[in-house]
Amino acid sequence: RVAVGIFGLAYRNLAATLPDLERHVFGVLDVALLQYDVFVHAMLVTSEPVGAPGGGAMLDAPAWVRAANGTVSTPLDPYSLVLLRPCVFEVEDQELARAAIERRQAALGKQMPDLWHDNYRSMRNYLVALHSLGRLADLVRAREASALGGLVYDAVLVLRADTVFLCPVDLPTRLPTILADEAARAAAPRHGAAPVLGRDGRRVWVRSSGSVSAGIVAVPLWGRWGGTNDRFAFGGRSAMLDVYLGREGPAWQLLADGSHKRNGEHLLRDLLKTRGVDVRHTQVVVQRFRPIGTGARDIVGMADDSLDYLRDDLAHTVTGYGGGDWG
Repeated sequence: RVAVGIFGLAYRNLAATLPDLERHVFGVLDVALLQYDVFVHAMLVTSEPVGAPGGGAMLDAPAWVRAANGTVSTPLDPYSLVLLRPCVFEVEDQELARAAIERRQAALGKQMPDLWHDNYRSMRNYLVALHSLGRLADLVRAREASALGGLVYDAVLVLRADTVFLCPVDLPTRLPTILADEAARAAAPRHGAAPVLGRDGRRVWVRSSGSVSAGIVAVPLWGRWGGTNDRFAFGGRSAMLDVYLGREGPAWQLLADGSHKRNGEHLLRDLLKTRGVDVRHTQVVVQRFRPIGTGARDIVGMADDSLDYLRDDLAHTVTGYGGGDWG
């Protein structure tokens, strides 16, 4: 059984993205006869900037778009998330989440780094996204705990709803490997490891270094930005819930230490490595929709846009950070 998790602005551009989600994600799981439940943690936002010159938006709208819309924002309908057919969903006010982030930042007692150099706009969005991911993990665990007769998901798939899938998700073909890996880890310890109870009461193996040996996570090869792609993933339950979705705490710790690297992809790359996750590659390719008021597609992350990032991509592939084939 698979838990499909969707986070953040889960209802953004659904009119444009839902057909391909149905075809390349939900439809693929249906054809493979896999049982799955959809979980949504959505941040409540009723409108979104479409971009204006000098406004600091990620993507400035062309003049003809602004003229046609007559506005610098586009309305969002939170109720449309029901089209994703979630078994459990939670909607949280994004402004309240940002206020909590500002209070936590103040509690650090020092200035938080502006990693994207845009007056903390991207930094706040980044931390809100990590918070949403963590709440998504909580929703999955709560569903397991409340299910009659007991329920433990075999795999977890996490995606952004504001993306268009260009090819079928390959989870069904990779699931046997994931299940075999989970069974092997439950049956016998890895070298230098000892069994302990995890946060949810399940047995996990802790290496002598204290890090959890957590299973398989599959990520795309594109859009690494010097680290590991953080826009889509699937993998074993413990690896996804405890590590992939559990990045908020490590991010804040690195910010407090002043050692957070320059983007979220770096954080994910290093966290997967230090937690002993086996990183594999998925064939999935997506396009992200940007809110410029017309639903125009914008390919993001298909190629790194600077020699600096490209050099980092090559370096971490050579040094073994990048993951590997399924064998």
